[in-house]
Amino acid sequence: QRILSLGPSATETLFALGRGDRLVGRTDWCNFPDAALEVPSVGSLFPPDYERILATEPDLVVMIEGSVDVRERLEQEYGLTVFVYAPATFEQLFAQMVTLGEALNAREAAEAMVAEIRGEVEAIEAKTASVTERPVVFYEVWPDPLSTAGPGSFIDDMIRIAGGINAAGDADSAWPPF
Repeated sequence: QRILSLGPSATETLFALGRGDRLVGRTDWCNFPDAALEVPSVGSLFPPDYERILATEPDLVVMIEGSVDVRERLEQEYGLTVFVYAPATFEQLFAQMVTLGEALNAREAAEAMVAEIRGEVEAIEAKTASVTERPVVFYEVWPDPLSTAGPGSFIDDMIRIAGGINAAGDADSAWPPF
């Protein structure tokens, strides 16, 4: 199975699941773990270099959320199999990791990783459960325009788990301008 990763989080997960040896391409931003740097880069996803992407001859493309146009073109025009790895919450992370593990014939590794992360999350939640004065947290996603993480984002989930209150918790989107 020849795998092309079009996102840093996807690359890290592929290596964590023991499938980094199947990676035939990555983006310039996929630089962890160090072994990822030994894999040829296809450039950036924004804009994509379709010629370099196709040259990797992937059986599976794992990409992060982003351009729907890129995904559609990869699937419809070039006939590639694409898995979008884009969890927005920890529960979505757990589900998508197991699904990706199944696609890579690494379900046991994915379930073990999910169990480990779930245990860490539960331990943090146990520590913060009794905190009565929760800090209000502002997380800057982008400076211009000033943007933050709102409800439905992974960062909102992390702030809550860590015992904080998201300053943008009542925003109407996951990545609102502030």
